[in-house]
Amino acid sequence: MYWGHGFLPRIHSGNAGPVDRCLEPPKLDGSVLELPWALVEAPWANRRPPLLEHLRSYGTQLLVDTQSWRYREEKTFAVQKFATAPYAPRAPLPDLSEKEFEDFVRRDLDAQANLGAGAYLVPGYVPRRRGDDSVDLTLAAVDTALKTVGGEIKPMPLIGFIGVHTRDFDAAYRLLEKLPYSLEAVYVQFTPVTPTSDAPGKLVAIAEFLLACRERGLDVIGGRLGAIGQLLRGVGISAVDAGLGAGETFNFANAIRPPTKPGGGPNRGPVGPRMYVHQIARSVFGRDWARFASLPNIKGLLVCSLHCCRFRRFDEVLSRAGEHSLYGRIKEASDLNALPSTVRAESVWNELLKTRSTIASINSALVDAGEVPIPDKHIANYIATMARLLRKPEAA
Repeated sequence: MYWGHGFLPRIHSGNAGPVDRCLEPPKLDGSVLELPWALVEAPWANRRPPLLEHLRSYGTQLLVDTQSWRYREEKTFAVQKFATAPYAPRAPLPDLSEKEFEDFVRRDLDAQANLGAGAYLVPGYVPRRRGDDSVDLTLAAVDTALKTVGGEIKPMPLIGFIGVHTRDFDAAYRLLEKLPYSLEAVYVQFTPVTPTSDAPGKLVAIAEFLLACRERGLDVIGGRLGAIGQLLRGVGISAVDAGLGAGETFNFANAIRPPTKPGGGPNRGPVGPRMYVHQIARSVFGRDWARFASLPNIKGLLVCSLHCCRFRRFDEVLSRAGEHSLYGRIKEASDLNALPSTVRAESVWNELLKTRSTIASINSALVDAGEVPIPDKHIANYIATMARLLRKPEAA
């Protein structure tokens, strides 16, 4: 399948507005935002069909994430938006009969088709812990999808779902070997994964598993891996998805935990919206951007010339954090995609070294001003990861 530049924004209620505003008629210079694919979360999309039509009117194809893996858990049924979804089963998936399970898969796929999906994301399951076997459920869902699509349901490409516990890659490789070749692609969700703080060994293992999927002839989407999207695209991974400044990590235990009530936690003061900053290869909270805006030496390093910020003051960027994040993600992905595949990895390597230098300059200015430096462990980890994948000396 063709994923365009390889970044799929994950769209939900929190960032739908910024995406909507970014898809506008051509700018004065004739340029437009190219968004070949987007991933929309079904519980929200069921309530906002106009935005889906807007996306499609600009040529964006959709993947619909029904978050079917949640229905393996009893806790899911206590959350109204999941319990009342049109495809929701009557009980946790392990408690269903074979026929009830097959009916669930069919309703799930039908819901995706009704929302205008350009391909089906086959229901799949995320391991709770090391040793938690989800192979049988995953294969049963794939088998049902293969029997259903083209018959009862509109024919479209099928994308398998692989849930991977990062302490049990052996189980993931066993599942990969059993997936049928009739799938067009796989969506891989790792847990737990926090790319900006995970050690190089873990990031290498993630990249190697995704590459193993590709070597089996499957296109690959790395779930919620936007934080290391450039690194993965550089070594040949088809695409990644992530939110806009958020949704860049995944932890199964946290994901199924009931929502926290407003005011239930300690008040540490306003942090502002999160925003992706290309020049430092990570997202930051608004309070950090405000610190940057107070120091001229830093502002010069982080000026954005894209349409989201071109005619705005530096301190106004935060008011369009979502747009800035989307434009930044797409620009870096598009620039890399425009290069010959043979030089992409080296280009990413050089950018990582440049980013390390930029972060060092920013932190020097912050320290001189009596401010706390921003974290820089992520860039050291990314460089070490890329060095191992490219078999380079880590010192550079």
